[in-house]
Amino acid sequence: MPVFHLFTEDFQFYFPKFGIGRGVEEFMELAIGAQTSIGKIAHRIDNLLAPSGSNLVVAEGVTTGSDGQGKEWSGGETPGGRFCSVFSFNADGQIDRMHVYLDPDYTGEHQEGFRWPNRKRQEW
Repeated sequence: MPVFHLFTEDFQFYFPKFGIGRGVEEFMELAIGAQTSIGKIAHRIDNLLAPSGSNLVVAEGVTTGSDGQGKEWSGGETPGGRFCSVFSFNADGQIDRMHVYLDPDYTGEHQEGFRWPNRKRQEW
């Protein structure tokens, strides 16, 4: 279901490892690239935190899913899957800025990125 009517024509977005993009065309470039590494993904709405103020909404939550090879993740239970997104709205109520903050290594394949391999207690 297309939701681009919620966005301004030239909205700015950020996604880790992609960088800054603008507009639907560049967002679709991000989405197509993500499809090569993500088999399925779902946002868990039941524990979503979404405080808002003025023209900003911040959404913090977790996702579940699997990569292209079927390896699964579940935010809060595995290293990957937590996210925080910041939305800014214009005077007409459309999203003009969306920045997503997460670790795109959903399934923990990038072992060199784990800086504390001998941590006594791990909670995700």
